[in-house]
This record gives sequence, C-alpha cells and structure tokens, in this order.
Amino acid sequence: MRSIGVRLSVFAAAAGWLASIFSAVDGAVAHDTLATDGIFAVTRNPVYLAAAPLVLAFAVLVDSPWAALVGAAFAWHIATVVVPHEEAALAAKFGAAYARYAERTPRWL
Repeated sequence: MRSIGVRLSVFAAAAGWLASIFSAVDGAVAHDTLATDGIFAVTRNPVYLAAAPLVLAFAVLVDSPWAALVGAAFAWHIATVVVPHEEAALAAKFGAAYARYAERTPRWL
C-alpha cells in the first residue's frame, strides 16, 4: 500500500505543478479576466482536482481509515459548498462569459 501512496503523491504533485504552470491565476490578486486557457480549458477546478489524489495518497501512506474519512469529508465539502459558492461569484462577476465557459468546460473532467 505504501508504494501506491508514494505513486499517488508523485502524481498529485506533478498535476499540481502543471496546473500552476498553466494557470494565469494568482490567488492573492483579483483578476478582471476569466481564465479559460491552458488547464482551465480542460477543467474549471484544476487545483481541487490535483488535491484529490494528494489527499488519497496521504490516507494510503498513513494507512488510516480515519484519514480516508477526513479526505472524503474534505472532498464532499469542496464539491458541495466551496465550488458552488465560487461558481456563483464567477457568474456574478463575468456573467454570460462565465456561462459560456461553464457550458463547454466540465467542472471536474
């Protein structure tokens, strides 16, 4: 199981690194343009998508059902609370442009 956890960690780290390279988003700065290119043309939530295998890898590495349960709760919270809140804010800020983007780009994959 440890080997699987290490592999998932490497995969998640690589995915996060790639997302950061292709992302034009700086979390500390408010942007006036909607990021729709690069990784954002594949998924509307690349950072959360990269975090999912990292959380799973941690649970496997520590061999803990509790860690898996916390990871599942984290994923549920992101999917049901955080992402809908962010999408509503983006829709309010970017209007029709965000609606078109959301139509053609999947939330996850």
